[in-house]
Amino acid sequence: SATEVRINQLRRTMSINEKPFHIVGMGVGSWKSPPDWYFRDLAAHGINTVFYTRPSDKNGDYDFHDVEGFVSGAARHGLKAIIGIPLAGAKAANWRQRLAGFSKLVSRFKNSSTVIGWFPVDEPAAHTWRDDELMEIHDAIKRLDPYRLIFINWAYDGVPTMIGQEPRGTLHSTDVYSSDYYPFTGQGHNLEGFTSTTIRALSTARIRKRLSHSWIQLYGSMDAWREPTGDELNYMAYLNLIYGG
Repeated sequence: SATEVRINQLRRTMSINEKPFHIVGMGVGSWKSPPDWYFRDLAAHGINTVFYTRPSDKNGDYDFHDVEGFVSGAARHGLKAIIGIPLAGAKAANWRQRLAGFSKLVSRFKNSSTVIGWFPVDEPAAHTWRDDELMEIHDAIKRLDPYRLIFINWAYDGVPTMIGQEPRGTLHSTDVYSSDYYPFTGQGHNLEGFTSTTIRALSTARIRKRLSHSWIQLYGSMDAWREPTGDELNYMAYLNLIYGG
């Protein structure tokens, strides 16, 4: 492949074509592909990676034209892209069909120099998935494209309560231990909960020699009761950095 993403598991660092790369990413593609000024603004603020997170249709298929527009927009401003998300939450009855649809997308874009990873599962509900099923998803995508990251994200309730315990699917199902706990959504969410969840996930990733991070909440409205302050954003960012995220 003209693009090769590799992980040094000893140092837990990432490189693209042998040049070090540290993801500073943002999920931006959930509802529509952003306009050109949005990509330009992200790049100007130091973001280097954007996540396309729009789900597939009910059959698991993607609009290649829409994804192409997103990837092209990112490329114009020197941004890298990670593409998802066909599966989220509780296991769908047709999850293998959805995986097949996503596999078509992987085949279509696996030669893009902009795409550095695939995001096949978001917040897998632990009581509905088996470890071997999430590992099957990882292996199927790696067979198609062994040169890029595979990225699964676990919700706050998917991060085990003890450091060292792996999430459902184990860390063999992903190249990055990604977790999310948005401190200003839902009853009882707060920065203490963010801290506990983040430390457990990032510490476990260090033990298991995986790249890791915890999503930083930027937004208000929707399911969030307010936006974080600047101090709270700084806290979430530094907590990631201190624990190797």
